[in-house]
Amino acid sequence: MVVIMDITLIKTFIEVANSGSFVAGSERLFVTQSAVSLRVQRLEGSLGHALFSRSKACPLRAPWTQILSARK
Repeated sequence: MVVIMDITLIKTFIEVANSGSFVAGSERLFVTQSAVSLRVQRLEGSLGHALFSRSKACPLRAPWTQILSARK
């Protein structure tokens, strides 16, 4: 099965993962936090899996997402 994804959704995931929060990711992308949340939800929906475990402290990446983004 081939899944075509919007590159904006992938960039959003990477920014949230690298910055450690939806708010910081939104600031780096120059969009609202709610836009980032919606983008992540759309990406999760297209993949059929959660990318983050949401908490008030910070979003924790699901273990399988390690292959989707490389940390420096």
